[in-house]
Amino acid sequence: MKILNVNWIPAWHELDQQIEVGKVNIYAVVRTSNSFRFATDIDTEEIFEINGRITRITHSQIGELFRIETSGLSYKFYKGVGDYIQIEAEETPGRIEHPKNLQGYLSDNIFSVELLEVESGSL
Repeated sequence: MKILNVNWIPAWHELDQQIEVGKVNIYAVVRTSNSFRFATDIDTEEIFEINGRITRITHSQIGELFRIETSGLSYKFYKGVGDYIQIEAEETPGRIEHPKNLQGYLSDNIFSVELLEVESGSL
């Protein structure tokens, strides 16, 4: 088993994969010039499937996360149970909606994810 560093970069509009620390799933990724990123529903590059477990999600502005929910008009980025940041994903993608004390936009769209490959030979 090996750990892959995979970027999660939102395309918004419900086009992104939901991810959660500890969850084992088959994830779709694309290979970039020197790394991997989670595939979106609009990718045209070759897509690889990885059977793996998310072990860590981090973001430069938000910090450590344990889940990213991508359904609906807004995405939710969970730091803990009931502790989340809600970001608009349709009309003004990237605009912070919740909590109210945070205003503005997400300044960095790259989320770093550690993915433990649980079945070798996926790539």
